[in-house]
Amino acid sequence: MTSLNLVLPAGLTALPSLAEKPIPYLITAILLLSVTYCAGVRRPKLPILNPKTTTKEFMLKSKQLFEEGRKKFPNQPYMMQTYLGNAVVLPPQMLDEVKNLLELDFWPAVEKDHNGHLPGFEPFKANYEGPNMINRHLTKSLSKISRYVRNPSNRQGSPLTLPRSDWHEMWPSRDLAALVARTSARLFLGEELCRNTDWVRASSAYTHTVFQAVQVLRQFPPVLRPIANRLLPICKQTRAALKACRDVMRPVVAARQARKLEASAKGEPEPVYDDALEWCQKEYAADRDPADSQISLAMVAIHPTTDQLTETMIQIARHPELFELLREEITTVLGIKGIQKTALYNLKLLDSVIKESQRLKPVSISNFRRVAVSDVTLSNGLRLCKGDNVWIDVVHMWDSNVWTDAEKFDPCRFVKLRGTERDHHMAHLVSTSPEHMGFGHGRQACPGRFFAAHEMKILLCHMLLKYDWKISEGYDHPPMAYGLSLISNPRTTLMIRRRKEELDLDQLEIGG
Repeated sequence: MTSLNLVLPAGLTALPSLAEKPIPYLITAILLLSVTYCAGVRRPKLPILNPKTTTKEFMLKSKQLFEEGRKKFPNQPYMMQTYLGNAVVLPPQMLDEVKNLLELDFWPAVEKDHNGHLPGFEPFKANYEGPNMINRHLTKSLSKISRYVRNPSNRQGSPLTLPRSDWHEMWPSRDLAALVARTSARLFLGEELCRNTDWVRASSAYTHTVFQAVQVLRQFPPVLRPIANRLLPICKQTRAALKACRDVMRPVVAARQARKLEASAKGEPEPVYDDALEWCQKEYAADRDPADSQISLAMVAIHPTTDQLTETMIQIARHPELFELLREEITTVLGIKGIQKTALYNLKLLDSVIKESQRLKPVSISNFRRVAVSDVTLSNGLRLCKGDNVWIDVVHMWDSNVWTDAEKFDPCRFVKLRGTERDHHMAHLVSTSPEHMGFGHGRQACPGRFFAAHEMKILLCHMLLKYDWKISEGYDHPPMAYGLSLISNPRTTLMIRRRKEELDLDQLEIGG
């Protein structure tokens, strides 16, 4: 008899055989047939680019698939087989039509992409209160970032405190992550929790584990992921890690509440906590766990910012003539105005360098991802059905029909645009447009982009004035595409050394 050598994902080898317990397999088969049938009935009538692509192939070849789709179906929608099933890929020419549609929503896309509906993945649940919290509180607290960057207690052991004047190795993906995390932690967590080693340990363990679990679950059809989540060891570890985070956070929140009640009972003013932990308590639904909110905020704030900082430092190292130009701009502008929002706005070359780095390597191949929350028919007659994944890729950000010398890094590209009436709206790092979707576009463009831009500029000012750096010989690797993610290659390392700064940023006046 011929045997079938099936390779099962790790953790599923212990499932009972069909002969032992046929009912679970029968139910699964019926569910799969139902989902397949329904998808076929409701699927938009579009050409399919890659009907036979497996999840693994999509994860490894996604960038090539989008480029192939653009060539095969120029300026028209098509279907792509992905790890989420089929996705409708729209051309960027349709972005202005769909960017503000209420029928297309970003948050269900995040939840669907990261399994936020499953136990252990709750930080990825749809979070409609998040933008309100960011706009009402976080964006208004930008000046605090400057204080936390120069506070030694918040940056001990970070690259900003390394005293060595000889060339030594720096690992951007690791060292910058620690730097951004320390800078953000004081603002997000407050004085008490940002120094809590139990929280740092638990939240780091969860972040490390959950992204592994997300990738493993993507190997399964969506209908099977709840079952896999119950059985896979990595998913069990994820649930345990999240519980540990909640266990650390719970007494901190309870203690704050007790202090408020005690003050109120005595007729005294309640203590004021001006941090994201408090803001989330005010803005978020009561049933949202505070630990989940903090983890979610950290993941969306720290990892993209770290990746963008890394890519910007790499591009500056590839174009060493920028060191002198950027340092001259920083010392001139900040030397007059100090560290305040208007001064950072006038760092036009630095702004352009970051934005151009982002154009060539955004954090995602598709920075416009939505799920249809109700049926909608577009102007070309295309009917999107409730539940459809709708994507617009960013391949046009590298298209010479859109940008002059699109494949070339031009540090002054957006400085030059500031002087033109037509394109002034797209010249700034925080501006979004169909041509540059680094922060997305439309009604659900990244609300934290003002915070991220401010933080990146502050950190780069410190790095540029205090350090020289260059790419380690033989370690200049291109960015990596994995699924929809585009990340700076973690194997790229820099050589860095301390220098005498022309301007002591730690002594400058900090304004709003």
